[in-house]
Amino acid sequence: MIIVNLKGGLGNQMFQYALGHVLAAQTASAVACDLRFFRQFNRVRPHGYVPRQQELSGFGIDVKEPSTWSLTRTFMIDPNYTRRQKLAYVLDKMGVHVIYERQRTFESRVFRRRCSTIYLDGYWQSPQYFQAAPERVRALYPLSVEDFDSLGLPRLGSKEVEEAICVNVRRSDFVGAKEHDCLPPDYYQCGLEVISLKAPRAQRVYFFSDDIDWCSKMFGALRDVSFVRFPGCVHASVAYMNCMRQFKYFVIPNSTFAWWAAWLSNCPGKVVVAPRRWSGTLPETAVDIVPADWLTI
Repeated sequence: MIIVNLKGGLGNQMFQYALGHVLAAQTASAVACDLRFFRQFNRVRPHGYVPRQQELSGFGIDVKEPSTWSLTRTFMIDPNYTRRQKLAYVLDKMGVHVIYERQRTFESRVFRRRCSTIYLDGYWQSPQYFQAAPERVRALYPLSVEDFDSLGLPRLGSKEVEEAICVNVRRSDFVGAKEHDCLPPDYYQCGLEVISLKAPRAQRVYFFSDDIDWCSKMFGALRDVSFVRFPGCVHASVAYMNCMRQFKYFVIPNSTFAWWAAWLSNCPGKVVVAPRRWSGTLPETAVDIVPADWLTI
């Protein structure tokens, strides 16, 4: 069994589950998700913590939790996340049942561990973890447009796809955060200019954001622009991401949510503009989340 220590928002969860699924497929085993992180931190919230919940089920994934026996076998039985994290670091060094993420770039050693039960603790934000099985991972997160009309989300036709640009602006918990280094309006303006050079027909801009009012204030003067509000409903994050992934042209921030929307888009000739520096605290070479065929500015 592969046990994934699930944490963070939807984009983070998708990276974690994707690696767990790839490892499980290689070993013909099952995937389970440890959800205790959410229970602990949603109950007693640290300063600045944004409440999260398991969201993978929005894609139709049957999220199963590990048994007490499986957690005991991996020595991850302690209910406290901080203590588990410290123990995971030690057990990983010993090569015992736990793989703890040591860096923000691809770690090939993950695929060399030969244990029947493995506990994965990390974010695993590199497409190299599933570069050998991209279609397997895409199948985990199917596109559904059934809810778009009822949620007020745009549905693009084939002609509209060639003329539209998806811009995602992440603010909320990113504002003032050193790690996320919230991007200025100039970044998005520059990104739109890059897209216009690559695709002159793409003139209509759709903004997706957790702060649509800010976007409207900053970019409302654009000639042909729409602001798509986040729908407040169950599995709204999945629906919002699915709406974004219809597009062919993207300007995204350093957000895993936007990353997945762009990566999952299957439009031929897709163009994605992403930040050259993904982390506000680490050098560019310390993070390898951006695929080589995306454009960075």
